[in-house]
Amino acid sequence: MKGLLEVVTAFLAGAARARASSSSAGTPRRRPKRRGTSRRRSASRRRRAAPRRDRPRRRETRRDRPRRRRAPSLLRFRTTAGDVDVRVNDTRCPKSAAQLRALVASGFLDQRLALWRVNRWICQFGADKSPAARKRDGGEDPFAAVRRSFGNDAHPDCGAGPCEGDLAPWRRGDLALIGSTALLFVRGPNKQMGTNRNDCAVAGVVDGLAVLDRLDESYGNMIDHKRGLAQKEIFKTGLEGVFRDFPKTDILEGVSWVPEGR
Repeated sequence: MKGLLEVVTAFLAGAARARASSSSAGTPRRRPKRRGTSRRRSASRRRRAAPRRDRPRRRETRRDRPRRRRAPSLLRFRTTAGDVDVRVNDTRCPKSAAQLRALVASGFLDQRLALWRVNRWICQFGADKSPAARKRDGGEDPFAAVRRSFGNDAHPDCGAGPCEGDLAPWRRGDLALIGSTALLFVRGPNKQMGTNRNDCAVAGVVDGLAVLDRLDESYGNMIDHKRGLAQKEIFKTGLEGVFRDFPKTDILEGVSWVPEGR
């Protein structure tokens, strides 16, 4: 009996040791914590997540600023006699320059205009089909905005009164606005042109003076010769009557800004 009891006790003790060893083998050991490690990690995470406010911002330089594009100043007039390039003077005649740029932007100078008044001194153009004639034919006037009167520039060479002296302010190759849509090129200067205090030449020819010299003037015009091309007829029918009755008349085909160096 005593021997049986010792055998049972030894069996139970062995089973207990086996359970203890199996449970300890399946449980991973925990590494001892290092003091301050978790705090350092959380602090570094906060630093990465939040922007540093203690750093001074880099000062803005000229390279960082967007560059302003200068308005082009070289304008090409494409005529049936050739191209004429002019340089627009925004400083000398700012109001006239703004109006000229508006005429270009609106497409007014691209609708084909007759160089209807050509004489020894000037070439005048800008007359087109009037708003009333367009309405009569069932259309609208796309250039109403640029037809409005604009402020005149005082001629810097004349002061407050008329220009004095033998030297006329307008020179050969000058381009002037004599109305909101009326322009002229100076073919040959004289003492009567550009002598008023509002006669400010908005541009000057830099290439193509010879083109002005070969413009057709064989028909004459109603202002200078009492015959030939008439501005009021252009107002009524546009270029229809010009092509029918005066087919050799030179035409302004359009304009465009030209990059410098071309």
